[in-house]
Amino acid sequence: MALHYVAIFTVSNQQVIDIIEIVDEVQRSMEFSLFMEELKSRKASSASGQNSDTF
Repeated sequence: MALHYVAIFTVSNQQVIDIIEIVDEVQRSMEFSLFMEELKSRKASSASGQNSDTF
């Protein structure tokens, strides 16, 4: 009986770790896209009037 609970806990614990890793990935990609947006707006404002290539 106790072994059964340990097995369930191990599985759910692994799922929690997977979820944390997924959330971490999502957070990083969101930060990256925010960084890219910031980069684009800076490039656009610094190139006011100039014809420069954008991302």
